[in-house]
Amino acid sequence: MRQNLCIFHGGEMNTQNKQNGFSMISVIVAAGIFSVISLGLAYAIGNALKGASHLRNVEIVDSVSDLIGGLAGDPDYCSLLFNGTDISGPFPKTIKSDVQFYELLSTGTLGANKIIGQGQLFENFIKIENLDLVVDNLFGSGRYLGSIVIKMKANTGYNLFFTRKVPLMISTDSTSKVSNCSTSFKNTLGARMGSFSETCTDFASTGWSSKNSCLQDGRWHMVFSHNAAGAPTFGTENDLVSHIDAGAAVRIGLPPGTFGLDGFYQLCETTTRQGTKLVCLWGPRPEVPNWAISQIGPYKAGAAFTNGELYWSGKPDAPTGPDVNTKLNWLIKY
Repeated sequence: MRQNLCIFHGGEMNTQNKQNGFSMISVIVAAGIFSVISLGLAYAIGNALKGASHLRNVEIVDSVSDLIGGLAGDPDYCSLLFNGTDISGPFPKTIKSDVQFYELLSTGTLGANKIIGQGQLFENFIKIENLDLVVDNLFGSGRYLGSIVIKMKANTGYNLFFTRKVPLMISTDSTSKVSNCSTSFKNTLGARMGSFSETCTDFASTGWSSKNSCLQDGRWHMVFSHNAAGAPTFGTENDLVSHIDAGAAVRIGLPPGTFGLDGFYQLCETTTRQGTKLVCLWGPRPEVPNWAISQIGPYKAGAAFTNGELYWSGKPDAPTGPDVNTKLNWLIKY
């Protein structure tokens, strides 16, 4: 009986051990499954955080690029920033490193306060590593295709390094120095860079790299003037003629107060030279007039002479119009 009890008891003990063994395995398996799930969740959460960081980084990078593109898109600002920078090949080539953008003062010059530049940190996440002006290739005579290359680094996210480019059209003067630039090609061919100057003799103080770049800003500038007797009071007639030869449009202006007027301007439809004087012509004419006689022709027309003579014809039945001597300003525009 003892033996049977012992066997039975032993059998009971074996069953209990087996049950205890399965419980331990179940715990281990459950712990393993939980660990795998936890790791998966951690990985998924990590990826989600990285994804969110990446989207945030891209938004910041694009905002910085847009800001720089906006500054470079203003031909006034772009030209002041890179004014005088030397461009020489071969290309592509970095022609200015560590670019810094500064405030624009009301005087048309750059101030000392930095707006954006290399080393700057944005929202404690994105840092500008490099900010360079690069010329890619020659586009035409004195015209170049370039870009502002922006390299930024993030502290978290999928990608830590970002590169953006702001395309630029760049113009240079005769010494291969930057005279104008913008994100718009049209602006490099005639938009203003510095403050307006009537004669461009003060080009440096008004933000221009040269007098010629000031004169070619697409606005009207006085290059010659004379008194009522034709004696020059500013510039020379040859200067005026040289601009006409280069393709500039011409107009005359009566200084304020002349004939009681606050000012008068007349566009010259054509110009012609007669000996030592230049003639500005406007109004319909059947032919080029004969300057040996004191009339222009039987049709309404006008003329201004650099010897001070200003002529308006009368009606068709009165071809000889008023003929006066006055001081005049001569202006050109490219």
